[in-house]
Amino acid sequence: MRRLTFLAVLLLIVALTLSAMGCGGGVGGGGGSTPTPKPTATPKPTATPKPTATPKLTTTPKPTATPKPTATPKLTPTPTSAAGLMVQRGVAECSNGAHVTFPTAFKGTPVVVASAQLNFGAKSASAFNITSTGFDVALANLWGAVEARTYWVQWIAVGQGAVDTSLAIVTNYVNVLNWTDAGFKTPFSGEPVIIVASAQNSGIPSVAGTVDVTSTGFELCLDNYQSSGGTMVQAWTSLIAVGPGAYDPKVMIQSGSGTYSHDTHISFSKAFAGNPVVVVSAQSNNTPKIASSLNATATGFNVLVIDHNGVGVSNASVQWIAVGTAP
Repeated sequence: MRRLTFLAVLLLIVALTLSAMGCGGGVGGGGGSTPTPKPTATPKPTATPKPTATPKLTTTPKPTATPKPTATPKLTPTPTSAAGLMVQRGVAECSNGAHVTFPTAFKGTPVVVASAQLNFGAKSASAFNITSTGFDVALANLWGAVEARTYWVQWIAVGQGAVDTSLAIVTNYVNVLNWTDAGFKTPFSGEPVIIVASAQNSGIPSVAGTVDVTSTGFELCLDNYQSSGGTMVQAWTSLIAVGPGAYDPKVMIQSGSGTYSHDTHISFSKAFAGNPVVVVSAQSNNTPKIASSLNATATGFNVLVIDHNGVGVSNASVQWIAVGTAP
């Protein structure tokens, strides 16, 4: 019995020993242990790429300032009465090209109309190089030639400036004979009285001048261009006289200048209450031409310009003044 127990224990020990030696070996494993494989290296994580830098926003340019609109130039107001104008006048003995200075400067360039005479004969006269402070005088005889001697020149200038309420303005449009002695219905209160004249006969302008001017009247002289015989017998004559006297606020004056050809119509910017009196001067290349108004109505007139051979002139520099009653 003890022998059996001993054998059983011995067998158990042998079994345990064998079990310990064959642990991990499979069937037919040859008794060796399989080496434990090295663990696969964990790959380094791919570096997270740096985020692309957000580009700085381009600065939005400041909007270009909208340019201020060019100011529309104010139109020179069309005078509606003598109250809106400065009227200056003068008389002087001048040679061709002489400079005349206004007693008071205008606020802009005025319109100047002139006439002339010498020894009781009418001469051609016009203003050129006109500025706010004065003008030059163009003079010629009935042949259109410049003479070395001096003429008596009368001129009237109209433009923007202070009003002289001590002046009276008298006008007339009448068909008169040469060497007519004319009197003013209402005498001026003093001298000088300046008269500028334009004349025409049957649509042909002539040269007009005034002599022996006083506060009560004057004498008119008329001449044609020389090739037609010189002295005229009769003509429709436009006259404007300015001098000290009773100021009339109802008088309306309009004036203008520009380049016009013979027998061109000019419209007034504002209609008069009736037909005004219009006096005209003209020149080309600083040489005076023979000029007059024709068919003046409340709304406009025709300007006549011829040379001293009686030929109509194209593109003459014209100055005109119209005086009438305000509507």
